[in-house]
Amino acid sequence: ERGGEDLDSLPWPAFHLYPIHDLCLTSIRVEAGRGCPFGCTFCSTASFFGRKFRLKSAKRICDEMDYLHNTYGISDFSLTHDLFTVNRAKVVDFCEQFGDRHYSWACSARMDCVDAELLALMRASGCRSIYFGIETGSLRMQRIVHKNQDLSMVAPTLDVCSTLGLFSTVSLITGYPQEEQDDQDATLDLVGQCFY
Repeated sequence: ERGGEDLDSLPWPAFHLYPIHDLCLTSIRVEAGRGCPFGCTFCSTASFFGRKFRLKSAKRICDEMDYLHNTYGISDFSLTHDLFTVNRAKVVDFCEQFGDRHYSWACSARMDCVDAELLALMRASGCRSIYFGIETGSLRMQRIVHKNQDLSMVAPTLDVCSTLGLFSTVSLITGYPQEEQDDQDATLDLVGQCFY
């Protein structure tokens, strides 16, 4: 069933079997959810976890963070889910549940699943970094690989993140079988626009 519908019903990860102390880890990944409703041709997430987007409850994620903090002293977390921000209400709930914990966290998102208000709330709750999958600066390739991002959002969204003090990573792919020189040039142009 690809991980079940209610991710809170899954057993806790066997953190005790991982050599956290031996590796002197100061940061660790926490699974936040599974599934992706989008159909990008290059990605295995939907085929592996299904198209139905699911998140653990905010309480469950925070409980796992608290356990890792109390047991191992870890205060920095990366939430493992390709699209943590697809369901705005759940992200807001997480930020509110996060409360006054003095942890930092990072996540992955699509640019069309965030806005300035949500990014500010995330930052205020301790979000330090967001990984954005853009994949190509070519409108033609955006359609071919079924990413369908509005590329006009890239620079403004990165500007908002920068203003808020959120570190942003942008993922770009080159070498698609259908890619031509103009497509590669468009991707390089997009990268250049992000530095103005």
